[in-house]
Amino acid sequence: MKQEQESPSTGATGAAGAGEADKVVQPVKSAKSKSQLNLYEPYITPPILYHAIRWFAIFVFHITSRIRLRGRHNVPGSGAFIIASNHLSWTDIPLIPMHLQRKVVYMAKEEYFSSKLAWLVRFLGAFPVKRGEGDRQALRAGEDQLKKGNILIIFPEGTRSRTRVMAKAHAGMGMIALRSGVPVVPVAIWGS
Repeated sequence: MKQEQESPSTGATGAAGAGEADKVVQPVKSAKSKSQLNLYEPYITPPILYHAIRWFAIFVFHITSRIRLRGRHNVPGSGAFIIASNHLSWTDIPLIPMHLQRKVVYMAKEEYFSSKLAWLVRFLGAFPVKRGEGDRQALRAGEDQLKKGNILIIFPEGTRSRTRVMAKAHAGMGMIALRSGVPVVPVAIWGS
């Protein structure tokens, strides 16, 4: 798609008697700045790339860790649902989706989207949440993802636990679950 722009040298209408030839035609620029991007719409990683990375993560984690799954039969095979998990370390982020056959989306703290990790956070399918503020835009984004049939991962504590003791959960996950009517699958991670 091209957009016509006036030539700065000839003014709004060009020289008298000049026609279309005096107009400069330039392509419309795409949104590149953070303010122009819709950060609340998670990046859709191409499926082949997503699953290649998923299988690589499975390989690495099974070589370096002892992983035991319990209750896998409680995870719905299709449809939208919320996974509510405790959050002990950064490794929790790949641990959950590597055991699911479908791509997931995350809520992630807003600060990640202005850091050097922003590209990775977006690539993993995250969208920002302003913690401690009752971020309505993030809540709506979560509901929108569930309406699209996606799996939404939320760490209800809002941050990693430094003491390995579960902190008080924030109300946002409950609000999204009630408003969307989707099931919530509780997940507990130990030793990550």
